[in-house]
Amino acid sequence: MTSSLSVLHRPFPLKRPALQALRFRVLDAAGNPLGYGLRQTPFSPLLPAKDLEELKTRALDAIYNGVTIVDLEQPDMPIIYANEAFERLTGYTVQEVLGKNCRFLQGDHRDQSGLEQIRQAMRERRSVQVTLKNFRKDGTLFYNELTLFPVEQHGQVRHYVGIQKDITHQVETDLQLQEQALRLESAQRFAQVTHFEYDPRRNTFSSGPQGALLLGLPEQPIVDLHLDEFMGFLPVRIREGFLVEVQRCVENHNPLDAQIPVLWPDGTEHWLHLKASWEATLTGPRLVGLSMDITTQKEAHERIKFLAHYDVLTHLPNRSLLQDRLDQALHHARDRQSRVAVMFMDLDRFKHINDTLGHEVGDRLLKSVAARLKSILRKGDTVGRLGGDEFVFVLSGFKGLRDVGKLCERILSAVQQPFRIQSHELHVTASIGISVYPDEALDASMLLQQADAAMYQAKAQQGGNNHQFYSPELRGHLQERLVLENGLRNAIRREEMHLVYQPKVDLTTLQVCGAEVLCRWIHPELGPIGPDRFIPLAEEIGEMHHIGNWVLETAFQQHLLWRKQGLDLPTLAINVSPQQINSPLFVTHVQQCLQKYLLKPEQVILEITETLLIKQEDVVLQQLQALSALGIVLSLDDFGTGFSSLSHLNRFPVREVKIDREFMQPTTSSQSRALVESILLVAHKLGKKVVAEGVEDTETLQFLQSEGCTEAQGYHISRPLNAEAFLLWATEDRGVWRNGLKTPQEV
Repeated sequence: MTSSLSVLHRPFPLKRPALQALRFRVLDAAGNPLGYGLRQTPFSPLLPAKDLEELKTRALDAIYNGVTIVDLEQPDMPIIYANEAFERLTGYTVQEVLGKNCRFLQGDHRDQSGLEQIRQAMRERRSVQVTLKNFRKDGTLFYNELTLFPVEQHGQVRHYVGIQKDITHQVETDLQLQEQALRLESAQRFAQVTHFEYDPRRNTFSSGPQGALLLGLPEQPIVDLHLDEFMGFLPVRIREGFLVEVQRCVENHNPLDAQIPVLWPDGTEHWLHLKASWEATLTGPRLVGLSMDITTQKEAHERIKFLAHYDVLTHLPNRSLLQDRLDQALHHARDRQSRVAVMFMDLDRFKHINDTLGHEVGDRLLKSVAARLKSILRKGDTVGRLGGDEFVFVLSGFKGLRDVGKLCERILSAVQQPFRIQSHELHVTASIGISVYPDEALDASMLLQQADAAMYQAKAQQGGNNHQFYSPELRGHLQERLVLENGLRNAIRREEMHLVYQPKVDLTTLQVCGAEVLCRWIHPELGPIGPDRFIPLAEEIGEMHHIGNWVLETAFQQHLLWRKQGLDLPTLAINVSPQQINSPLFVTHVQQCLQKYLLKPEQVILEITETLLIKQEDVVLQQLQALSALGIVLSLDDFGTGFSSLSHLNRFPVREVKIDREFMQPTTSSQSRALVESILLVAHKLGKKVVAEGVEDTETLQFLQSEGCTEAQGYHISRPLNAEAFLLWATEDRGVWRNGLKTPQEV
């Protein structure tokens, strides 16, 4: 058999360092492998020593991390080698650092804990790894992960190799994570949230430090709190239900989502929201989630529910809940063919209490009234507050209307009993209107409207303190009120209102000294509507502010027109409402009108009521002081009819007092005479002008003149006149009233 050999050489190291083996393949003539052969040859390095040394240097320079070598045998352990990566890392060249101790990288931070670890490791001739704060040549900080290795020569450690790694990004990331963890912990403490775990295998709860706080305990982590111990924090009423919920979660591997009350050691009840899902751990599946204190949210939710259905002041059902109760009562009445009575109650002259004693006293009175009303009602009946001093009763199950009437008498009697509010003993009365299903109406809305109308009728008939059943005759009154209310909102826009002017005379010179501006309303369907009807309604529905401002500007405009016609009236007296005075824009509006119509402030008299002053609110005093500072004269209207107090004349910038018309009977009433004399005496002593209104005869006029009254107005002088008639009276017919002749009629 003929064969030829083809050898493929492959180096194969042997144990002897001086030899190397070359393995080769043996092939036959056809090229098929027959086996392998070995041939030993002397070993020689792949590179010369000089080239190999250069390669090592280049390799060290190519390393990403900085490398330095320090000499332990030289003083101060100087750097004897640094690679190029060290230059890139620190910004120092090799020539700048050779022969220096590495401490120059530390700047002023020579007390780092890692430095002591390095010194200890070098004393023990062992390796060490530390993290140091170092500074580059340009002064920027970097975090250096320094690893030091001892190098032995001839059995002794004479050098240390240091490998420097820039871990600034990692350290800053770790610091950010730590800050975030601290912020999270702080946020959890603030939000009263913590994580928790439930281990079903051991039946225990664990949580962070906030977990103890959520149970009313000192802040500390909770570790392996047994479920039975946790149940001790729960009210008895929910323990069984919560245990069933936990068992269901474990058996079905369901997430946990529960809101539970917990009892703190001080006895207060707080609410927790536990929300967790299953997660795998080394010891088995666990419920892992968050626990949050939701006491505030729970209380807010309950508060919202309460406010949605109950009056915040009296805690009686509000309009919404009252409507629901009434609807339910009507539904049952239809099924049982029975009756339902709706009673609408309003306190008589409650607004006067609010205006004179303040809203705080008024609110306390309403709370006391509500408490009495609740104590009177039978179980199953409802009393609610619609707003203000309006209360509504829903009664069912009564035998006859006589029973309803008796209940009304009991309510009125209870309300009449004195109320002690702060230092005041208040005596109040009420009026009640009643409408009955199905006698008068079939739906809730109409029953309420009818009861409201009956209540107003009760006030009108006897001045209040009684009850009135609705009757068909009252339907017209209800409809008229609705017509008036709707018409009043558009009366100015439709030019249905106009002004009239009642002359005022100086009782010394008997000359015209001014006029009082009065508002009149002519309804397109109902005809003339008196101020005693539409002004209280305007105040009730919030329209008095708009009407009052219209009166002010229209009167100023008319004064300008009179001046152009030759009449420069000395003063113009205008009534202003509390709504106007309380408006922050009122003083500005007055200023603008003065400028627009070129009227002097001293020619304007604004008449205010005593009730406005008695409130003694800061905003009222500030507004009046601002008006007085403009030069406007403030007049106290209807003096003597309310809770008159002489201190008001000094405390508020009032320059004029107006005696009410009901005291203008000095020739027939000794009491009226004495009161007028007293008012005039006090006013003169205080330097106030006095104006008498309602002067109807010569005797009254002469009495006022003899007592030194400053000015007067009334039908004996002239009726209120429209602008044209007033101009004629003031310029051509001034002496008519003195001779007792008939004056022009009001237009």
